[in-house]
This record gives sequence, structure tokens and C-alpha cells, in this order.
Amino acid sequence: MHCWDKFSNGTYRIQRLLGEGGMGAVYEATQVRLNKRVAVKVMARELTANPEALARFRREAEVTSGLGHPHIVQVFDFGATPTGEPFLAMEYLDGEDLEHRGPIEPRGCIPHWRCIFGGNAKQSQPLRPAN
Repeated sequence: MHCWDKFSNGTYRIQRLLGEGGMGAVYEATQVRLNKRVAVKVMARELTANPEALARFRREAEVTSGLGHPHIVQVFDFGATPTGEPFLAMEYLDGEDLEHRGPIEPRGCIPHWRCIFGGNAKQSQPLRPAN
């Protein structure tokens, strides 16, 4: 049973799994009080015993919540599930998964790189299509 099977505090209603990776999973959800579509990232249960992984997840939440730029996702909540896994809630961005797009010609990369690095943000995790 996943941690969200028991999450019933009324704040977020999970709709579907968007993706999973080494640090955890990301879900499409609804912020119940505002009826707002959001993305919720939940740390993998097996990592919660690792103090370094917990600190990294918390740092991600703190740093990204303080950034404000059109090309950087807005993080607006941080907490823990009833079973103890940390989560962060962020704006849901509707779009295509670049992993399914295939290779991009070098000339086609320039506008994407300008958008990504135009935010002047320090990249805290590997830059890959799934991120």
C-alpha cells in the first residue's frame, strides 16, 4: 500500500501517478480547499531513514519555494504524509514529457536552454528530460 492510500486529511486529493524516480514519486492532485490542480512530490519511503536524503529534500523545498520566475515551478507547501514520508506541493504544469519527444537537434536546443538558464537558478538536481 502506498502512503497516499491512507492520506485523507482533506488537503490534497490524489488523482494519478505522473512519474517515479530515485527520490520518490510525483502525483497529479487537487488542493481540496481551492479546487486547484497541483503536483505533489513524495519522497520514497525507503529514503526517509537517510538523514542526508531528508536534508536534501527539505533544502529542495526551501530553495524552490523562495524562487519566483516564469520558468521555475512554484512550490507552495511542504509537509509529511500520515505515514511519515515528506512531500512538497507545487504548481501543476501541463505539457509534454520531453523524454517522449526524442532527440532535439543542437539548434533546436538554444531556445530551451535560454528558458531554463534564464531563470538564474542554481540547478539542484541533474538536468534531464524527466525533471
